[in-house]
Amino acid sequence: MPRIPPFDQLFSEDEIQKLRGLYVKSRRVHPLVSVALHPGPGQHPNLIAINTTRALGYVLPQFPGWVQGLKSRLLDEKDWTNAESALAEIRACGDLLRAGFPVRLGVTNVGTGAKAEFHVTLEGEKTIIEVWTRNLSKAELKGIKAQQTTSTSTHNVQGATITTTVASVTPFGRPDSNKKGDSILTNVISRVAAIKEREHQAHDRCPFVIWADLQSVESMRFDYSSHLQPLMSWNGSLESGGYWHALYGRKGDIVLEMDTGRTRANTMLHDGRFKQRTKNGERTRVSAFVFSSSKVTAIMENPSAPFPLTTVFRRHLIDLPRFEIGLSLANWSDGLVARTVAAQREMIAGVIETLGLSQRERSVRERCFALIRRWIMIVVGFIRGSRE
Repeated sequence: MPRIPPFDQLFSEDEIQKLRGLYVKSRRVHPLVSVALHPGPGQHPNLIAINTTRALGYVLPQFPGWVQGLKSRLLDEKDWTNAESALAEIRACGDLLRAGFPVRLGVTNVGTGAKAEFHVTLEGEKTIIEVWTRNLSKAELKGIKAQQTTSTSTHNVQGATITTTVASVTPFGRPDSNKKGDSILTNVISRVAAIKEREHQAHDRCPFVIWADLQSVESMRFDYSSHLQPLMSWNGSLESGGYWHALYGRKGDIVLEMDTGRTRANTMLHDGRFKQRTKNGERTRVSAFVFSSSKVTAIMENPSAPFPLTTVFRRHLIDLPRFEIGLSLANWSDGLVARTVAAQREMIAGVIETLGLSQRERSVRERCFALIRRWIMIVVGFIRGSRE
């Protein structure tokens, strides 16, 4: 199978085939293989591969030396998170260049020694951009391997041997049944709220943007951009948007999620990122998050950022590939994000009150406790009766 241009300018066929051979042992496709190798005649590359190759087409002519420097990470056979993070940086840089941002490779923060991926200077105003992507932890990889071991089956079909395995991947981590309030949704909220929480790449009293690349080949195969909304509904189901609450939510907020066919209420145990304080007690330095998935790019701006985005930076956002203004929250006018978030919070509270979801959850718990007490009384009565 051929390499997809312009990856053929960077990697030989032997290098890609060597990575492809890792599948035999790991039952996983190396991140570089999934975006650089064409799937074959009559097939089309997936959206993540298309987005990555287009981005590389912009990055390679602009920063050839930087791309060459990423090769060791992209070809890493042992720690695949290196390849995932390098691909995320390529996608972010390419999308910024494509939108007309004058991208420069990041500079080191003298105070912390940390280096952000990129910065852009527009009309004399510099903005720092740090890239993040979701990588699977060692524990998650171990769990996937265990699932594959128990689900592997081999079949002979017309003289060919076909081996299949099945494993489930929870994009932001599997909930812990022993942890109170832990769920798929609360994991999304807590993990997104904690992205780059040290913020040591921010410096120079200028806007600081976190670019959340949601196109990890292993963990983010599907598009979850609906979570940018405060609430999602479909055919009677009602759920809270994980990304929205991760940034604009507050401790104690009720969040809704589907559980065995019904809407269940849960509680946020911490503030969203834009309400949080650093370990030094200071407000978060993050000016905005950019969420970039395979289908959607959106901006969510901090309504009270110490160093807000500049007007000219926002102007360029419109030209980002796949930019969805309807899912974005930005200060297109002064104070717009704060007013919009306040209205959205009022809408959430009104929906919850109108549908009685928080009350329903309490009443369900009360009925369960009453039923348990009743059974305990029956058992105790039976024991007493048998003794008499």
